[in-house]
Amino acid sequence: MRRVHWSPLALILLASCPPSAWASVPDVAAPDCSAADLDVSYQFVNKSANEQVIVNFRNISQRPCTLRPGAGVSFADLRHGHSISTKECQNCDADGRANRWDPITVAVGATAYLVVSWEAAPVDGSGSCQEGGELNSYVNSDLKHGYSIWSRRLLRDVCSVVRFDSYFPGAFGEVNEQLGNDAQRKASVTINLTPSGEVYYADDSFWLYADISDPDEVLPPGEHSCPALLLRTRASDGTAVLEDADGRCRITPAGERPGRLIRFEMSTRWEGALATRDEIRVELLALLGSSHAAQVEMASSNALTLHAVTSASLPRRWGPEVKGLAVSLSLDKETYVLGEDIPLRLAVENFSATADIVSGELPCSAGLTFDVRDSSGRAVQTPGNLPCRGHGWSQDYPRGKIVPVMGLTLEGQGGLPDQPGDYTVTAAWEARGQTNWETSVGPAVSAPPSMPQPPYAVVHSAQITFHVVRRLN
Repeated sequence: MRRVHWSPLALILLASCPPSAWASVPDVAAPDCSAADLDVSYQFVNKSANEQVIVNFRNISQRPCTLRPGAGVSFADLRHGHSISTKECQNCDADGRANRWDPITVAVGATAYLVVSWEAAPVDGSGSCQEGGELNSYVNSDLKHGYSIWSRRLLRDVCSVVRFDSYFPGAFGEVNEQLGNDAQRKASVTINLTPSGEVYYADDSFWLYADISDPDEVLPPGEHSCPALLLRTRASDGTAVLEDADGRCRITPAGERPGRLIRFEMSTRWEGALATRDEIRVELLALLGSSHAAQVEMASSNALTLHAVTSASLPRRWGPEVKGLAVSLSLDKETYVLGEDIPLRLAVENFSATADIVSGELPCSAGLTFDVRDSSGRAVQTPGNLPCRGHGWSQDYPRGKIVPVMGLTLEGQGGLPDQPGDYTVTAAWEARGQTNWETSVGPAVSAPPSMPQPPYAVVHSAQITFHVVRRLN
């Protein structure tokens, strides 16, 4: 039998697992685990300046699979967006000597884990630290097991050699006796996560909403009245990411009940792991205390499965054609909760215009406006907050090509209703052509500064009806 050298940390970790949870090396080797075979979760343990990140792997496939040595992690400075150089020691003993480690096979439904640890302050006042915040997995330079953590809240600076100890059978079993009330605090916080629509457009406006009930007011407030929130995602290929969730919150008293209610809204467009083109599972986590606690505790929401598509696959609802141009406008659903932003699914097409249609950069400088009216015909006007950070580009509209206009919402356009009721919305496009000022005997000339250039055509979408309610039944 080959002798295995156990590091002190490995012996402590193995001692915390019951023998019944162990997975042993089989007589016939199982295939290697891929990211798609595994469901990943995380634990965070802090002992003074020492930080430990535990990554748990549960085999959700239909067969046993094998985890082999050779995996590792890389770090990056999330604040400034660049990689940092760290020294890693895998399965090392107290003297810093790496030990040989056997593969382990994980049975169907069973769990294994690894531990990444480092010092977050200079040891004995010597050495220097590197700003961190991002941890990514690799297996022989390949993200084979596909897990990443992008969180300035959870990952502190790296001030030492990084220990990477893997893989251990069973579940990480360390329990801190000082956290006896955490289970009760965790149970008191409930998070209900909902999407802005049934279809997830990864390249267009899409919102995640969370209604957080905090009856005991245990969630510490963070920036902009939001508690510390994180998003855990898993793509269909198994790629798993835990990242800080940024958005906006509204806090209201819980009425007759004790505590408070928190409404969290997060725009997902181009947001981290949500910039996907595939199916993705999403959960929202709330920190119950300090991110540097001895053992970090979190409350979790329900899980959503989002089926991502691109806006190119969106069914179009064209309004009347004017001079060869048309506008398509649709909404994701008919009923919205008061205060919920409403993404606008918009596209324009040049079917047969006689001019070359051009505009400024989409979406802000294309000549698009929106008319929102209540059931009495009164216009809805609220302060808009559409960020128009363009580059000065121009947009062409070739004949026969649908041009999606993405990133627009009613709130951004200053038309989000602030009262329950029935409403309509219509889009208008002032399309301009390069031949607007072309003379009958010569080439196109610039319009005199004192004479505004008229549009080639003003095109309207079909009128869309929607409803706003205080809450869904």
